[in-house]
Amino acid sequence: MRYRLVVHLDPLTAIAVFNAALLLIGIAAFLFYLVVRRSRPLADWARRHRRSFWVAGTVYLASILITACFQSGWYRHGIGLFVAGLSGLIWSLFVAALAAERTIRLQTLLWLTFCLSLVFAGWTTGINRSRSRARMIRAIEAAGGSVIVDRLQKRDPEVQLPKWSFALFETSWGHVSQATIPVEVFTPSAVRSWCLDEVSAIYLLDEKNQRAAVDADAIAALDQDGQLNEFAVYGGTIDPHGLELLARFSAIESLAFDCDHSPLDRQITQFTKLENLYLTNPIVDDVFIERIDALPKLYHLALTDPVFASPFATSATPSVEIVYVSGGKIETGTLSALGRFQGALALSSCRLSLSRNEPPDMPETIGIGFYQCNLTDEMLMQFSALPKLKWLSIHSGNVTRSGQEAFHALQPNVAMDFVW
Repeated sequence: MRYRLVVHLDPLTAIAVFNAALLLIGIAAFLFYLVVRRSRPLADWARRHRRSFWVAGTVYLASILITACFQSGWYRHGIGLFVAGLSGLIWSLFVAALAAERTIRLQTLLWLTFCLSLVFAGWTTGINRSRSRARMIRAIEAAGGSVIVDRLQKRDPEVQLPKWSFALFETSWGHVSQATIPVEVFTPSAVRSWCLDEVSAIYLLDEKNQRAAVDADAIAALDQDGQLNEFAVYGGTIDPHGLELLARFSAIESLAFDCDHSPLDRQITQFTKLENLYLTNPIVDDVFIERIDALPKLYHLALTDPVFASPFATSATPSVEIVYVSGGKIETGTLSALGRFQGALALSSCRLSLSRNEPPDMPETIGIGFYQCNLTDEMLMQFSALPKLKWLSIHSGNVTRSGQEAFHALQPNVAMDFVW
């Protein structure tokens, strides 16, 4: 069996790989020169073209620094500065050996000083980052929270560092990818002293379930150039100002908070890249549906214990792959409103109260899942006229086998999954 390795590199990563390859070539050339007999013509040629070597070294160093500024975390962690300085030192030694120099020129001395300063600057930056991360981890864990650390940013389990190396690299030398923080310690001063700019997922936990708003000043203290793409508040809410501040993080794809039985704020429409939205105790009305319709990339909408206002008159038809409703009372008008979503609908632990004379109007629904709902044979037959229905799933309901067969006779092309 033949295997082919395919590697996809973005431009910045390609530059980094090129720099690493060039550094290895330089080291190999330096070692080769040390083992072969010195050639006077070669040394004379290197001395005549010394300026070209220094220009090439400067370009090489600049490319590493530019790459470090754009690569995620390289600049903040000091890796770019350290690698650039070390590469400059190796380059200067290579040029000096090639030219067979026995004295240190002023130009070479200045270059070595500059490279050494880069090395120490990178080392100092890394040490400061490690100390800041250690303080953050201790503070979060002392308050009852937790963090997930990816050592040296190795996120895939198959490329993790071996366990024996953990004795060499402390936890604070890793990369904090997720942080579960008690909401009472999520303060502006704490955020400024921590290194949350490297965290991709922040979960705020209010164990007392007070539904208090997260401190907007603490959100404002977060670095907008960080890696944050998921923000969740469990047991608490986010006020309009906090939502407006969070919307400035263009990479946020997942958001969760408690609406506290209030309408969905208009600031939610500013999350143009939002893919997952988890809401607790929301009020679902025409305004809610229209604001969800303004989220172009929303894939998954989860509503826990929602309150449905009626009647619904909006003409908006949001395109959402799956709408998940957990808890609450579901009436015929509610299903008609949910039927405006272009996608599938999942109902879990909901209390169904459907009208016998008025079937739900759900022209856009392609699939329905009932999980631990009080669905009966009579209720099931009301969904037999849905024009776009492709699948139906019922788990732990009151539907009998005869009801299933009757529905299948009316909708033979609908895939059915029943678990009693």
